[in-house]
Amino acid sequence: MSKMDFARHRGAVALLMASCAVIATAGCGGGSPSARPGGTIEVPSCGRTVALDAPARSVVVVGAGSVDTLFEMGAGDRITGVVGVHARPATQFAARLGHLPDIGDALPGREALLALQADLVLAEQGRTLSGQEGTPTIEQLREAGTASYVVASGCDENPVAAKVTDSFAEIENFGRLLGASDGARDLIGRLRGRLDDVAERTAGRKPVKVAYLTLIGSDLWAFTSGLDVDIVTRAGGRNLWDDPGKPFTVMSREEITAADPEAILFFPSTPTADPREYVRRHFPTTAAVKNDRIHVVAPEDSARTGVRPVYQVETIARFLHPEAFEEK
Repeated sequence: MSKMDFARHRGAVALLMASCAVIATAGCGGGSPSARPGGTIEVPSCGRTVALDAPARSVVVVGAGSVDTLFEMGAGDRITGVVGVHARPATQFAARLGHLPDIGDALPGREALLALQADLVLAEQGRTLSGQEGTPTIEQLREAGTASYVVASGCDENPVAAKVTDSFAEIENFGRLLGASDGARDLIGRLRGRLDDVAERTAGRKPVKVAYLTLIGSDLWAFTSGLDVDIVTRAGGRNLWDDPGKPFTVMSREEITAADPEAILFFPSTPTADPREYVRRHFPTTAAVKNDRIHVVAPEDSARTGVRPVYQVETIARFLHPEAFEEK
């Protein structure tokens, strides 16, 4: 399977990157937002600009991580539409989405999205606004009066350099676009505090040797750089494979077994009946299986932006170093 095939599969469960070549007036996040003297809000995205004359009052969100983020920065009441497969917010927010229009199963339907006449669409993948498979294009939305913003992790620009803290720039941009900068700053402060707490708890502890794997078809891919590896490192792990030139690589079962990981993180992009049993069956001689140190990463826990990467650091740190969280 090619890298592009992998990216397509990972995107289907909101995990890896999608190309921003199709993005017109908005694209991928990053950079510093600004406001013109006349009051226009401008946020750079993939070398382009998202511009609003006033903060967005109605927002359609394509991506669970962004749903959680808006709620946690105090702007969840702006959400006016969601996309089914992506609308997996944290439990405490789920009930508040129940009354909202669902404008697609895995991708936003063009007519349904345009009919909402939202001020803004926030998308976590460029392909969801590409004009392909019945989705609208950025230009179609612009002509209908709807601005569009695609987060940085939805682009394929430099995934090997992605870090957990990249989400903070996205949250700042969300705050600018929604006129909720105070809430955004408060949220970033809380997230930094949570990362600092994990760092303090895991400081001085021996890093756990980790194999972070995903199953695509019959192939096993290991993460070798980028956001996933940064999550492992911040959680007190040592990723077994390091390749700064690419974010993932195909690994044979023999290579994984020979590396003898002490812990296995497993993301079954291709669904399996029992992911833990799959790991036990294929890697029975590894220390990870012998000591039952297997963690299955759920799609809803693996959003690429907003609050989710920080929460995943906490979850994996508790898995790798449970003793560090028993007291304090």
